[in-house]
Amino acid sequence: MLRSIGGKGSKMKKTFLLILILPFSVVFGKSAVEISAEIIINPPDERKIHATPHLLNIALHGHSLPQDQKDALIVKGFSFDGPLVNRTAMVRSEANGLDASLDYGNLRFHYTTSGSNGVDPTDGDGNSVPDYVDSMAAIFSDVWTYQLTTLGYNQPPSDGTEGGSSHYDIYIRSLGAGLYGYVQSENWASGNGDNENSSETETLAVTSYMAMQNSYAGFAGNTEIENIKVTAAHEFFHAVQFGYDAYEKGWVLEASAVWMEEEMYNDVNDCYQYMTSWFAYPATSLDESGSHWYGSFIFFQYIDEHMGGSEPIRRMYEIGVSSPSNTGDFSHADIDAALDEQGFTFKGALNGMAIANFVLSSNSGAGDYSYQEADEYLVSSPGIFASISFKEGMDTSISSTSLNRYATEYISLTSNDPIKCTITPSSSNAEDLVLHAILETSSGSVTVISESNESINIDPANYDRMGLAIVSQDTMGGDWDYSVSFENGLASVTGTSLQAGEIRIDSNYPNPFNGTTAFQINVAETQRVKVTMVNGRGHTVRTVFHGTAAAGGTVITWDGRMDSGKRAPSGLYIVNAIGTETTAAEKILYLK
Repeated sequence: MLRSIGGKGSKMKKTFLLILILPFSVVFGKSAVEISAEIIINPPDERKIHATPHLLNIALHGHSLPQDQKDALIVKGFSFDGPLVNRTAMVRSEANGLDASLDYGNLRFHYTTSGSNGVDPTDGDGNSVPDYVDSMAAIFSDVWTYQLTTLGYNQPPSDGTEGGSSHYDIYIRSLGAGLYGYVQSENWASGNGDNENSSETETLAVTSYMAMQNSYAGFAGNTEIENIKVTAAHEFFHAVQFGYDAYEKGWVLEASAVWMEEEMYNDVNDCYQYMTSWFAYPATSLDESGSHWYGSFIFFQYIDEHMGGSEPIRRMYEIGVSSPSNTGDFSHADIDAALDEQGFTFKGALNGMAIANFVLSSNSGAGDYSYQEADEYLVSSPGIFASISFKEGMDTSISSTSLNRYATEYISLTSNDPIKCTITPSSSNAEDLVLHAILETSSGSVTVISESNESINIDPANYDRMGLAIVSQDTMGGDWDYSVSFENGLASVTGTSLQAGEIRIDSNYPNPFNGTTAFQINVAETQRVKVTMVNGRGHTVRTVFHGTAAAGGTVITWDGRMDSGKRAPSGLYIVNAIGTETTAAEKILYLK
């Protein structure tokens, strides 16, 4: 994993970075593997590159390189003799000059205390091992235990006795400025791509080893120990990933590896560095190549916090074994299948993340659209595509041709008058796009109204912040151009005045819904009200409100969960509001 340790590069250099690791495509007349070879042969001045995907790209596709690049890589220790291009022309080049080793559990650390690759020789505990190596070994041991035992991932496949033993090898040496570490893929596991450490039969698993810096002093942003922690969590997870399917799509490999940093070392927050540019361009596809991959960790963070924890992320890799990625892109289908086991979908995760990225709140009132650390993120809002200030009698629209697949554009709304918002996709398949109205109160409560092919009515009376999110779900094709029109809407409560003791339920909120829905309880005078969700059999599955409802409107949300905390089954439910004198009911449809 590489990160810049100096100032930010120029705009030209940043643009260059975005094309460095485009997989299996052609950039400016050169294939992606040629671009990767150039980066490894002559690293650019801009240091914020990521070596592991380049090395993997060369391993899998390096035999197609032109001879001049092959020759330059051979000088750097690469061998083209086997089915995978690796760095073992004679011996692993990372082993050169390292004259000591430490076996720590299943790991072997290769190091030296002399020369340019030497670690600090200080040995405070007198165990004949430098404290630096001791610290790194203890961290990697924690990483090994957490990822393989706690989370249940498969152990990376064995390299036999390469490196001198059956241990997983980590070479500690000077890697050059800015380079935190990398994983070098080496050979097909078991000779045929099968990881012997799993109960499944893989076909694309590869063996690997790792390289780490001999000093992280001077690397900006974190302490030396923190830098070792996040690098170890990130890069070892690559070794784990390669034990399932080395051809897995780059966005999945990198986004989930950054997520793993946060999963293991939540207090370090090194992943925040990727958020500023990622949030600035929300219309960029979730799976866009290049540096965008790393910011897409927020997608897996959303799944972790709201859709089953870490389990579906591991299952994604397990399910992917049966759909080898060298024959196509199955990443989204594998995620969908893993989420289905938890009662969710890929589309649900994509839309939920898009809404949460607009809300960006740690407030419990945000419900399924919160992030635990949102208040600490280095961003306060995603990039806004357009801002609309609406007044009664206004009739206007905006259009977009810039939204990409699996991406979002946001519209900021300001109005004191009700608004009717209508989305019109350019393509014939309306379900390619979903329009979400995101409404927030001053207390942090969030209401979301969602439609794919109908208008949304918004009464701003009770909200302090309003916005629209247009999400491209890509159900059928590749056209995500659209227009959104704005015209007079209706107040939430219309018609005759409420009578004393009367209750009305405003049903202008998402119906059906698959995340969180909201409804407004309207009373003429303050009274005690109990609001329950009742299933088709007449059984109460959840009490969502039991207290004093003030005169006027009270917004209540339901996250689709029963009193037990489990997700309720899909189906028709009744919102049952019981007041001091009267009751009211309203139907809603919940679809997971």
